[in-house]
Amino acid sequence: MIPSVARNRQTFINEQRYYEENEKPQKNIIQNMAKMQHDGIPTRLLDFSTDPLVALFFATQEKERADASVYLLIRHSYDAESEEVKFSSFVATRRNRCLENLVNSFNEKRDNFISIQKAEQILKHGIFIRPNTINDVENQRMIEQKGTFAIPGNQIKNGNVTDVVPFENDSSYEEIVIPFEYQEEIRQELSKRGYTKSRLLGEKDEIIRYKSLPENNNRKIDGKYIRKAYCQYSVTIEMINLMTANEIKEVGYQIARNSGANSTWIWFRRIGFEMGNNIMTQHWYQK
Repeated sequence: MIPSVARNRQTFINEQRYYEENEKPQKNIIQNMAKMQHDGIPTRLLDFSTDPLVALFFATQEKERADASVYLLIRHSYDAESEEVKFSSFVATRRNRCLENLVNSFNEKRDNFISIQKAEQILKHGIFIRPNTINDVENQRMIEQKGTFAIPGNQIKNGNVTDVVPFENDSSYEEIVIPFEYQEEIRQELSKRGYTKSRLLGEKDEIIRYKSLPENNNRKIDGKYIRKAYCQYSVTIEMINLMTANEIKEVGYQIARNSGANSTWIWFRRIGFEMGNNIMTQHWYQK
């Protein structure tokens, strides 16, 4: 997990300029960065939510035919007013990334003294900001999303902060995969519960549309008829590109209708998956 400001070198070099251009003097550093993050401006923050349905909403907003993931992390967190959060966010406001210079500049603005050793210890490790400790009534997106943030650690070489490191994985990390086939249905259910773009982002709600599937997207495997007292047809369908549950249902209906059988069993699986590892099973009856 890499924050937006560190995804290319030029953006990282311009981090201090992004902050300066968007800074509001009446807000503290972390409030400014939180607002920038929610406005789509590159920052060193990573978005998290304490509401799993908010996380599920954002995970299922992509327009690609691909699985999504929700990440569950159980970590120690720090108050937004803590020394750790203040110093980690302070780095974004300085162009000079010499550790000694950062510490001196930081100490000038505070009553308490932070040592270079302590500063290096803070910056080398990613930290979570405790939920509900960034108080900003003007940041409606953060409020609606029940949002909080993490600040990744930094790479330090020869006494200089040279890069942001990916947020480390450890034993308190869990990935929950959301199969593409069911994302459309999940979005519909979330919408019924009020998890929409208009509420969470203040943007116009829109239906996500995927690219059309090629005509040869589905390959029939082991199709066979069994004729006893009635006619039964069974077939496995291997999907080259992923399909939504509704698309799979429509394909199944057409296969069953064209089979002419009284009973049709269809197993849908992804390309490359072994027999029996099916994403959906259908049983159709001919009236």
